Amino acid sequence: MKSPMLPAEHQAAMRRVLELGRSGDPAKLSELIAMLSTPSNEVQRLAASAIGKLAEFGADAAVAVASLALLAIKARHPQTQQ
Repeated sequence: MKSPMLPAEHQAAMRRVLELGRSGDPAKLSELIAMLSTPSNEVQRLAASAIGKLAEFGADAAVAVASLALLAIKARHPQTQQ
């Protein structure tokens, strides 16, 4: 699926979301939540996955679940909703 973002913006967002997910830093939760609102389904999907991974490192589970619940309802792509 083609991203509605400019290619350079899309690639930068992809790199950043992967970096945040690999960081293991629960303080990055708010930045990942912000990335859920990007227009790219791929970035949204990776951000959702990264949020789940940060739970293992002590991220606020209630905040994470609340942000993911909204995405599950409004995401345009079924894989992102999942």
